[in-house]
Amino acid sequence: MRTRGWITCIGAALLTTAGSLHAQEKIDWYVGAGIGDSTYDTGVNSLSGTASLDEDDRTAKIFAGASFSPNLAIELQYADLGEATLTGNNGDRFNINDSAFVFTSDNARIASEGESIGVSVVGSLPVSDRVNAFGRVGLHAWDVSAEVTTPDQRTELEDDGTDIFFGVGVEIALIEQVGLRIEAEHYELDDDDVRSIGGSLLYRF
Repeated sequence: MRTRGWITCIGAALLTTAGSLHAQEKIDWYVGAGIGDSTYDTGVNSLSGTASLDEDDRTAKIFAGASFSPNLAIELQYADLGEATLTGNNGDRFNINDSAFVFTSDNARIASEGESIGVSVVGSLPVSDRVNAFGRVGLHAWDVSAEVTTPDQRTELEDDGTDIFFGVGVEIALIEQVGLRIEAEHYELDDDDVRSIGGSLLYRF
């Protein structure tokens, strides 16, 4: 995993943010929730026969943050990253990255879904009085659950880890305490990744 350099950068940003607490008397807290469309890149390719792959799903997240200045915040979030499914019948072939596999049963299904808890540093710049552009980078602890089912058996697998995630977007002030975010995010999951585009509503206290 390519996390060591990112941990150093994020740690430095967190220390800088913590230092700014002494320079600002008031911290602005906010919470929010959002939904979007996700693409779960599983590395599956070269399908043959009746094999079918669906990597598109819905994603959802909730988050809470603390703004230490108009341009800098720290955010904690939970995200449901969606599901990818692969189906096939006896003799159908597929590759995962460079490894080849073959289905040995009819009506076989492989489903993989992920979830994530992450913390990120969010930097923003004003575009107009009501619109800010922002970017984020952070670390997230992810968990992936996979289920392999055939008419005769069912097998469950689990994997987890810690990787980077990042995103860019815009925030639009709707009314004094309520904003709308439109954001594209990218989550690393070891050799896989999830990309999402969605919208969120947030409330500032």
